[in-house]
Amino acid sequence: MNKKYGIIIDQLSLSTEKVLIEDASFSITNGQKIALIGRNGSGKTCLLELINSLISNKKIPDYIKIKGKISFLPDTRIAYIKQKFILDTLNQYEHLSRINKEIDILKFNNRDMQNILTGFDLDEHILNKEVQDMSQGERMKIIIAKTLFSNPNFIMLDEPTNGLDYESKFFLSNYIQNTESSILLVSHDRDFIDNTVDRILEIDEHTRKIITFGGNYSFYKEQKDNIYTNELKDYYDKNKKLKKLKKEVNRLREKAFSEKSKRKARILSEKIEKKDIYMPKLPKKSHFVLNVNNTNKKNLFLECKNCKFNYNKRKIFDAIDIKVYANERILLIGKNGSGKSTLLNIFNKKLKFNTGKLYVNKEIISQYIPQNLEIEDKNINLLDHINSETKEIPDSEIKTIIGSLLFKDASKTKLIELSVGELKKIELIKLFSNYSNFIMIDELTNHLDLYTIESLENSLNTYPGGFIIATHDTRLIRNISIHI
Repeated sequence: MNKKYGIIIDQLSLSTEKVLIEDASFSITNGQKIALIGRNGSGKTCLLELINSLISNKKIPDYIKIKGKISFLPDTRIAYIKQKFILDTLNQYEHLSRINKEIDILKFNNRDMQNILTGFDLDEHILNKEVQDMSQGERMKIIIAKTLFSNPNFIMLDEPTNGLDYESKFFLSNYIQNTESSILLVSHDRDFIDNTVDRILEIDEHTRKIITFGGNYSFYKEQKDNIYTNELKDYYDKNKKLKKLKKEVNRLREKAFSEKSKRKARILSEKIEKKDIYMPKLPKKSHFVLNVNNTNKKNLFLECKNCKFNYNKRKIFDAIDIKVYANERILLIGKNGSGKSTLLNIFNKKLKFNTGKLYVNKEIISQYIPQNLEIEDKNINLLDHINSETKEIPDSEIKTIIGSLLFKDASKTKLIELSVGELKKIELIKLFSNYSNFIMIDELTNHLDLYTIESLENSLNTYPGGFIIATHDTRLIRNISIHI
């Protein structure tokens, strides 16, 4: 007899300070692979946290209000790869200690375990590192591997590809395709979603309902376009008929000498009042305005000569020579731990080469967003936080930029209320508001929603300045014009 595992959600409404999800009903059972998508702050992580709390018999946080029912089939074994857990490991000693214990688990000599270790390229060299010496991608791989070792049959993954190199994403994608476990995936990596799921659940930004689409992300996009086209045609058809009715009513009123024509005019008027015709709503689009300082695009921005960098006796860079000009558009790619973040930190004087010469042109204004966001005061409101680092930009312009990224009540919204993806958007606002000639971003697409990523691609393709962007997002690499 086949075991039954999975979850059933019935008329679920979920809210915090605002309504996140309204009257949602769906099920995920026996090997189904689902992606949950929606804007940053729409409630994706909150829903996963709620499911995990219920299956683990943990107290639901007081700020989460729910109606409806979530039930689990009897043989369900859930594992949850958290987005926030990865971020927490970066700065807090207790989490580092916890991961150190998990690394010990990884050294079991089991064939299935060994296949996972090999697939993620977790060799003895990486496993024997101190956690603080690992890249974020290496830490992510260890946490995913440890989770897969627990033999779950229902896996929830919240942004599992953040920081993962191409080879690791390819392995994880194949694992998900071939596993008999059910999958509930939150991801903003379009190629990864395309390769792993057979159904999309979208949190609709207008109704807050969860809408189901069969197929992968590319097919979802086609369906959304077709639905909008059909709704738009229906709107114009109904509008055309409504105009005819109004014209007929006016004609009858002008010639309403008989009771019969008066009655007919009244009946048609009542029909018109009952017709609710609305223009179909497109998803709201984020819009990035990239302010640029005028400069000679042929100017040299930076140059490395015979530069070397070692860390704990390991060579990261050996005698590199690089020239970057102000108009160059560069994507920085490579395996986890190969030194991409290190190189960007050196270019921004957070670290230094051990030997060699680094020249950075001070006349070219550059801006930088590191991979790990560091915001000291999260109790400050959104507008004050942005103003603190964009003092030359008028408030009216800042509010326009904030509104273009779909934030409301900027003077009332505190940073602590925002999701990780929304905090990343705030950093992008600061970056693009300050007039600069060159931008550097480490893992540009991490945590950002799909709609924002697509908007960023359009903005970067028209950006007249230069950039260096570290990324593992394969579709971004294909969609923007760059040097690699």
